[in-house]
Amino acid sequence: MKRYILLIAFILTAFTFGVSAQESDYRGKAKIVIDEIEKRGDSLVVRMVVDIDGRLTDRNESLILTPYIQETGGNRYINLPEIVINGKVNQKLHRRTLAMDRTSHSKMSGKTVVGTEKNSSSSLFYRVSTPYSSWMDNSILNLQEEILGCAGTRSIISVNTLASFTYEQPVPPPVIVPEPPRSTVVEFKKEGTAYIDFEVAKYNLLPDFRNNRQELGKIEETIRSIIEDEDAEVTGIYLTGFASPEGTYEYNQRLSMNRAEAVRTYLLNKYPYSLDMYHTSWGGEDWNGLRKLVEESDTPQKSTIIDIIDNVDIFAGREKRLMNLEGGAPYRYMLQNFFPQLRRVHYSVTYEYKDEITVE
Repeated sequence: MKRYILLIAFILTAFTFGVSAQESDYRGKAKIVIDEIEKRGDSLVVRMVVDIDGRLTDRNESLILTPYIQETGGNRYINLPEIVINGKVNQKLHRRTLAMDRTSHSKMSGKTVVGTEKNSSSSLFYRVSTPYSSWMDNSILNLQEEILGCAGTRSIISVNTLASFTYEQPVPPPVIVPEPPRSTVVEFKKEGTAYIDFEVAKYNLLPDFRNNRQELGKIEETIRSIIEDEDAEVTGIYLTGFASPEGTYEYNQRLSMNRAEAVRTYLLNKYPYSLDMYHTSWGGEDWNGLRKLVEESDTPQKSTIIDIIDNVDIFAGREKRLMNLEGGAPYRYMLQNFFPQLRRVHYSVTYEYKDEITVE
């Protein structure tokens, strides 16, 4: 039986990396463990786990962790989104700012902000995707640690190397011609799209928030229809998260990741299959979906919008060009009518029938 994972196109560009220092201690209290560094398509994906101890900061301090990719033996580098660990007082100020100033959400875009409590500890799962450049073939992942004091001054504590990695062109496997099978098990698939809503700047899934109950019901009904068929057996549940283009690229990547993983956690509680039955992936900003919606509509400046999507790179100001088109009127129209349809989770449930089907 074959299982098709949605990210299989990226397998040929995987990194092999040797971790030079996979665990780094901050004053013996915060430990960072590298979970993944991998090239996927035109992006470099970094995942790590940060163990947070309640004694990391004083009440009026913040610890700022800035991971960055640096060229080995060169000067080129790129900063990844910061991790801000607030002391008790600073965390209260942060929450008060978010509540009183709605524009502060956009200013915090891309950052991960957590608070600490004395005599407590927790783990932070950090995931980020950044555009890939050829100089990253031989590079290192560093971490800069700073303390933000009560007077607003930032002072660097240390800069440590967390991991090093190199890109290696994969060797194609030998071609093996198998004998024609006499019989096989045919795998089937049911799929669809669920439009899950999340609270602003949060990733926890609330089933009763807005229309979530109905959208989650689509996935549950798909799984239930297979379970209730006595001759069928579920073989895999695949979830891919997508985000609309407004906001930063890095923030939308994280948003699409967390959407898929939040739905997986919800389904695991409902259908406790083994963890390897659930497969999550992410598509980030759904420009292909936006192009299709524009093409099928009678949107003003339709041809110009499609030309910008097709010919202006994401990192060369594609969204900015759309926002400036005709004083922003087409962009506002898409923001209201098309963008909500891009904030989605695509689901696919594979299954097979228990009896083999003979192939002549």
